[in-house]
Amino acid sequence: MKNYVQLGETIDHVVAGANIASGEARLVGVQVMVATKAAAIGETVAMQRAGVVSYAKQAALAIGQGVLVYHDSGADEVDTTGTNDFMGICAKAALAGDATVDVILLSPTA
Repeated sequence: MKNYVQLGETIDHVVAGANIASGEARLVGVQVMVATKAAAIGETVAMQRAGVVSYAKQAALAIGQGVLVYHDSGADEVDTTGTNDFMGICAKAALAGDATVDVILLSPTA
């Protein structure tokens, strides 16, 4: 196919606003994506937009498998508050005492 560009699990993104750390989530357009490496403002970094990532979650919050999860950019953690940016679906139940949760990254229209 002559119009194929790439698989699409990651896309290149020019960092704006603030430097980004490896593994940090950012809202890119309408989708929360995760940086595959650290990059400074103006640099291009591959952002993970599909697959499963382990991410910090809100303390004392249990999240069941299949529950919609959101990224709280202020706290840089995952929660279940629908007013934050949609991140995806909980891939594996997380207990209240767990520090992280596995998230299936999805766009808000997927």
